[in-house]
Amino acid sequence: MYTFDPQFTSGFFQLLIGLNTPVSTAKEEPAKGSQIAAIDPAHSPPVHYIQMLNLRLSADNNFTFHQLRTLRPGDRFSARLERNNGQPSPRLFLGDSAGKPLVFGKTDKSSVTLDYEAKGVDADLMLYIDGSPLMPIPDEYNYRITLGIKAPSDLKDAIEETGQPVVKNSSNVDIGLSIDQIVNVDQQNESFSVVASLQLIWQDPALAFSPDTCNCSVKKFELNDLISLAADKKLILPVFTIFNQQGNR
Repeated sequence: MYTFDPQFTSGFFQLLIGLNTPVSTAKEEPAKGSQIAAIDPAHSPPVHYIQMLNLRLSADNNFTFHQLRTLRPGDRFSARLERNNGQPSPRLFLGDSAGKPLVFGKTDKSSVTLDYEAKGVDADLMLYIDGSPLMPIPDEYNYRITLGIKAPSDLKDAIEETGQPVVKNSSNVDIGLSIDQIVNVDQQNESFSVVASLQLIWQDPALAFSPDTCNCSVKKFELNDLISLAADKKLILPVFTIFNQQGNR
């Protein structure tokens, strides 16, 4: 007999159980018959997440955002931005991946607070911090942001992080550049052209697939097809910029 403790699991999953039913058959058929199991609330206490972030705004970097973990129906997301020494308040708002605002933060004497309750499954919400109303910024402003999902309070008394991160961690991207030729060297104009191949390598579980569905072990996409797939799955793809590039970018 195999047992597990719910406190050692995280995320969302489905558990398939049955009586006198082969698993292979149950996967293909909808649930039927009488209920044979139920979640014991005594052994699955409510899970809440609290995460604390440090934020720095300057004249060169006065706007930033964080992608939130997936919110389920009924999840309550809270954010509290605290300012010190009479610093002005940036604008705080929750929006979608396109930047469309859903909820704006409320400003009081020492903080900016925001609350949002998910009605459905929200997988692409972003928390935006806009410092453009503060311009010009003389040097830099430092803030602390406390984020919570199902947090037991308004985050004012939160002193430590709890549970899984509220924002999604950045993906590590390996970059490889192979230079084949350096041509058109113009010493007077300090310019040259490069014939090269650029490769970006990263892992994203949301792009995983089952080989059984395509009878293949590798899928290849043209760039436009990959961008379209990412848009359908509401994913953020790595982007790059070549600085000091001449001509069309």
